[in-house]
Amino acid sequence: MFDPTVYDNLKVVLEGGIYDLDLAGRILVTDRSDLVDLSVMSRDFRLRFILRDSIAEPAQAHVRLSANLANLAAEILEQKGSDPGCNLSIRFRTRIVNPDQECHVLGEGIRQIWGKGITMTQQISYLFGDESPQYLNNIQISFDHVITETHIDDIPSLLNHIVKTLRFLDHTALS
Repeated sequence: MFDPTVYDNLKVVLEGGIYDLDLAGRILVTDRSDLVDLSVMSRDFRLRFILRDSIAEPAQAHVRLSANLANLAAEILEQKGSDPGCNLSIRFRTRIVNPDQECHVLGEGIRQIWGKGITMTQQISYLFGDESPQYLNNIQISFDHVITETHIDDIPSLLNHIVKTLRFLDHTALS
């Protein structure tokens, strides 16, 4: 009989929570990817979505749950002293006009929503030669620990934070 891994259990709860939000009309799932890489024995699950009541060019959320060989082996081989888990990262994409001002405002707002225990980076890009460039801000949020089955009850709160962040970005960026 198949015994699901921590990754499988977390993926089911995370995916179900996101699709529940989609079914309730709060978000719109725009992309989904579920990969198994046999060359390095890793699993990677990604979902991208926007708010349903978004502006013309909405902020996007990208949620990624992954498990590498070390994560999977620690669980399957029941290695002593290991805490089997997965990596969870969240990326937001939004457009901004003035990076010097907006990145500080967005960073502070996101830190207020998420609190401590996260690492946040912002990476700016633009199309060279554009006369009045809009900048693409990729905001990466990662956690300072692996995600385990003990975090399953935190997933609804996590999704609520993502929705709050999307709403904040939609109302703050390009202002």
